[in-house]
Amino acid sequence: PSTTLHRLTLTTGPQGRITGSEYTLMQPGASMPVQRRVIEFQGDTAVITTTTGGAPRTRDLGLT
Repeated sequence: PSTTLHRLTLTTGPQGRITGSEYTLMQPGASMPVQRRVIEFQGDTAVITTTTGGAPRTRDLGLT
């Protein structure tokens, strides 16, 4: 068996709405995450940055 640590952090604004999130996958004892995904909500768009192996990739996703 293997162990993977999953961590999800949600950021909320003053009215309690979610304004962003960060999801991280870690192997125990590792200094870098296996994968990290950051989502920022900007108006009607979600800006998603996924980092795997130290290489980030960003894309915009329309929410309408």
